[in-house]
Amino acid sequence: MSIRNRTTSRRRFASGVLALPAATLLPFRAQAEEPAWPSRPLRLVVPWPPGGPVDVYSRAIGQALGEVLGQPVVLDNRSGAGGLIGTEHVARSAADGYTLLGTNTTAFIGNVVASPEVVRFNARNGFTPIGIFQEGSSVIAAHRSLGARDFPTFIEALRKSPDPVPYASSGPGSTPNLAARHIGRHFGVQVMEVPYRGGAQRLTSVITGETSFALFDVSVIRQYVEDGTLVPVVAAGPSRTTVWPDLPSFADVGLGDTDFGDWHGLFAPAATPAPVVARLRQALQEAMRDPGFVQVVRNGGGRAVFDTGASAAARIAQGFTAFEALLRQA
Repeated sequence: MSIRNRTTSRRRFASGVLALPAATLLPFRAQAEEPAWPSRPLRLVVPWPPGGPVDVYSRAIGQALGEVLGQPVVLDNRSGAGGLIGTEHVARSAADGYTLLGTNTTAFIGNVVASPEVVRFNARNGFTPIGIFQEGSSVIAAHRSLGARDFPTFIEALRKSPDPVPYASSGPGSTPNLAARHIGRHFGVQVMEVPYRGGAQRLTSVITGETSFALFDVSVIRQYVEDGTLVPVVAAGPSRTTVWPDLPSFADVGLGDTDFGDWHGLFAPAATPAPVVARLRQALQEAMRDPGFVQVVRNGGGRAVFDTGASAAARIAQGFTAFEALLRQA
């Protein structure tokens, strides 16, 4: 082939490449320009109002997570229907790792089990657990007007009341609801549920005396116990709380080893890409070492945990089974 012919062939080849449709070239361009994840802020949806334990713990871990990932993590409180509204929102969001759910046992399991007729998402398989990062320590606390000084006098006050004693809950199937019903059934006392939108409203109802008692995370009632407004009467689980070690546990008073303490965890929609899930899990583990987060957990009387992958999935499945059993008994 002559030099002239080779030159002509090169020109034709070049012309052919340049003449390729734009759609043919776009995938290569997109692949080359794909930004590393995360390339923009993340949104952490909390299915409860501001001020409650889920908001407090999610806010603390979100701030630490943002520092690890190098992108802001913006909290989005989407409350209502016992946490179902915010949970459904995340289940239906794009599975790209930019929308996450910060939640607790009550919203993720309890209210789903209690109200299956209103659940419009796949509660059991619609999420990928990034990790459970905190285990709460919960107690039953009564307003001082009830006259309870300890657990025996608490039960005595419930028995002496001519009417069912009102307690605050976060709706049917919530841990406050199930714990109160568990006490009522075991000791043969009449209690009446008064549901509230979230933990902050539930707390307000008891400290003002609108309701007489409720289940609380230790973190949200310490100041009210110290000033005498609330009286803790029993730790709602198989073991005692480190904050008030002299307080008996449910196991101590004959209520068994059921744990009504909430865990708090981080979840992504089920189809989130595996590399993104892996990065989030790594970042969550790093974020849990943040001094600010550690202090929030310490103040709450619970403990930091890192439960992820198959272990977290098994724990959640066991939670569904346990809550279904409690509801059948109640």
